[in-house]
Amino acid sequence: MRITNRIVTEKYLNSVNNISTELDRLNNQVVTGFKFNKVSENTPAAVKAFQIRKDLSRVEGYQSGVRHAQSMLNNAESSIMKVQELLHDAREKVVQGLNGTQSIEERKIISTHLKELQRQMLQSLNANAADVYYFGGNSVRQEPFSVAEDGSLQYRCKDGDDYRWIKLKDIVTEDDPATPGKDEAALYKELTNAGLFVDIGMGIRSENAPPSPSSAPYVDRNSVFTYTLPGLDITGAGMVEREDGTKVSANIYDLLGEIAKEFDSSDYSYDKADELFGFLYGYEKDQLPRAIRVSSPTLQNGDPNPEYDVNSKYYNPELDTNPPGTPGGKPAGEAVFSQAKYDSVLALYKDISGEHKPGSAQTVQFAITNIGTKLQFLNFTAASLTNRELDGLTQQQATEKEDPAKAIIYYESQKVAYQAALSMGAQIIPMSIFNYMR
Repeated sequence: MRITNRIVTEKYLNSVNNISTELDRLNNQVVTGFKFNKVSENTPAAVKAFQIRKDLSRVEGYQSGVRHAQSMLNNAESSIMKVQELLHDAREKVVQGLNGTQSIEERKIISTHLKELQRQMLQSLNANAADVYYFGGNSVRQEPFSVAEDGSLQYRCKDGDDYRWIKLKDIVTEDDPATPGKDEAALYKELTNAGLFVDIGMGIRSENAPPSPSSAPYVDRNSVFTYTLPGLDITGAGMVEREDGTKVSANIYDLLGEIAKEFDSSDYSYDKADELFGFLYGYEKDQLPRAIRVSSPTLQNGDPNPEYDVNSKYYNPELDTNPPGTPGGKPAGEAVFSQAKYDSVLALYKDISGEHKPGSAQTVQFAITNIGTKLQFLNFTAASLTNRELDGLTQQQATEKEDPAKAIIYYESQKVAYQAALSMGAQIIPMSIFNYMR
């Protein structure tokens, strides 16, 4: 009989312990709001929960990268917009200086103003925040631009583990067709492709660096987002050939300086200043007067035009009243620049100015457009990451979180069962002398 009572007592105590353990588990659900607190309680759900948390952690990292890139690009855009404003101001001054009524002293004043705009442009190109330079390519801790002793603009470029200055006019932007197989523009390509990047969830991957398959792996730039803008994409680089065969620097800073220098020169040449103006502003509508002068064989009064030149790069047969190879010619009166011809050539020059020309004001506009495109992509990515985060939180809620009302009902039910078990114990477990002693 004693053995039977002992077995019943042990079974009862085990049942009470199980009920108490379950009551404690349900109490934790009510207090914490989680379905489980140990992996052993629900292993499949716990594994899924860890995967969801890992993805949410990735999303948080991607969102942090997007915010950092947006901040950098917004600041960079403001700086480039300042450069554009300076070029607009310079344009007005140059047009004023090209006016034939300007005296030497007035041109010198304009030259001084242009030099001041140069100084402000350099400050904008070296814009930074928290010692991070926006236009340094892959070197954002040091100022990317400075002025050489000869007054030309120079750029900081990486040479091995060190950095050195190189004048923008000394950079080769295109390979010489006369020397095939010789990549002289390698440095320019390297500098314009440089930049800091961030992983924003595009599937970052590594590849072997060309051309040697045994080279160390590098990050595939198509799998990350580059958020810095190389300064050369704004200024332009290399040299541009003038009509007389000489060359000048093909960057906005040097070209602006060349115009200022010409206005300040005692041997001022309208044609040279006008040509430099054309280089700086990308052969836009302002170059139409030059096209008119070299393309019309006769003046408005019928006299021969001394500037008529079919070999000029500005020559346009649309404006020529008697182009080469045309017998008979046309009346002298048609040499006047008509509205129809104006519209025709304007359309032509719009096509030309629509191209991205290194070293012109359009380069700056192109950079602004480029940043705008990048920001649009970041905004789209930020929205996608937000949706991804919400989906992850929903899955986490379904996997880990317990419905409060449901948890309370289960807890109260288990509590009633536990109290009933305790009441039943008084009938199952015999009283001992110690119970009476209390």
